[in-house]
Amino acid sequence: MQTKIVISPQKKILIIGPTAGLGGVRTHVEQLLSVFRNDIFTVKVIQGNSTFETFIKYMKFKPDVVVHNLSIYQKELLRVVLNRYILSLLTARHILHLHGGRFHELGFLTNPIFRKMMAFHFKRYDRIFCLTEEQYATILSLTKRKNTIQKIYNYVEIPDKAELVKEKEKLNLLFLGRLTMKKGVLDAVKAVKTIRNDNLRLWIVGEGELKGEILKNSDPRIRVEGEKKGAEKKKYLQKADILILPSSWPEGLPYAML
Repeated sequence: MQTKIVISPQKKILIIGPTAGLGGVRTHVEQLLSVFRNDIFTVKVIQGNSTFETFIKYMKFKPDVVVHNLSIYQKELLRVVLNRYILSLLTARHILHLHGGRFHELGFLTNPIFRKMMAFHFKRYDRIFCLTEEQYATILSLTKRKNTIQKIYNYVEIPDKAELVKEKEKLNLLFLGRLTMKKGVLDAVKAVKTIRNDNLRLWIVGEGELKGEILKNSDPRIRVEGEKKGAEKKKYLQKADILILPSSWPEGLPYAML
């Protein structure tokens, strides 16, 4: 008698990334993609889409699990709330993964009505992953569901050997991240301009809304290199003497530092 082999269908996972598609959240999405086995999971990533576009792609893909990624500021929070509400019309498990930011900086959470609305929203997730103690405490105070909340820190794969390439007469500073006010990139530019040292050099690796303003800078020691990935990004890390993180944004555990 032959044994009948039943092959289970692959689980479909939909990862909804950030609006901008840049920065640490995008890096986190790439990390997730590297750990899913192709023979078990079918993974699709959506980022930079409107709620309507997300819904259309959701309907076509029909996922078993949806992973929402959220950096905590009002615009992104509104996007995630809308996505979760619209996608709740269909059957799937929903996971929320929190990234940088602090809830207490969102003033509306002090309003009892908004707190109830947010409590209702967060209770709709099957699982919530937090990056910091503050996020964990806030979500717990809103949902009162300790069994659905978990702290997970950012992670990277550590290379077996890191070869550093140093230039004897140059002091290379590296800014790695989104070119926005909250990341403090303009502060880095201003600081370098105040230092009179021709051997100092600042590499700015990233993209963002302030790129045009930084490019107007006339200091030849400050170079905007654009977005770099993989091996290209690794070269800058190998050559840098100092990695700077002048962020005014409440970072959790930034990928740039890792």
